Amino acid sequence: MGSEEQFGGQELSLSHSDPVVLELNRLQNLLKEKDRESANAQSEIKSLKANEVLKDKVIEELKHIVQKLEEKLATTENFLQHKNLEVKKLASEKRDALAAQYAGGDY
Repeated sequence: MGSEEQFGGQELSLSHSDPVVLELNRLQNLLKEKDRESANAQSEIKSLKANEVLKDKVIEELKHIVQKLEEKLATTENFLQHKNLEVKKLASEKRDALAAQYAGGDY
C-alpha cells in the first residue's frame, strides 16, 4: 500500500489493517465534513441576517408611507366634513329662500 501521511509530527502508514489509522482517517473525514457543514451554516446565518436587515429597512419605509397616508386621509376627511357642512348650509339657504319666495307670492 505504501501510502503514508503525517499526523502530529509522526508518519502514519495508511495500511487498511491498522484499526487506529482507520479510526483516525474516519475522524479526520468526519471533522472535514463538520467543518463544511459549519461553514455552510455560517454562510446561511450571514445571509439570513442580511435579509433581516433588509426586511427591517422595508418595514420602516412602509411605516413612513402608512403615516403619510394616514395624515393625508385625516386631511381629506376634514376637507370632506367641511364640504358636507357647506352643502347642508347651501341646502338650508335654498330651502329658506324658496320658503320666503312662496310666502311672498313671487313664484
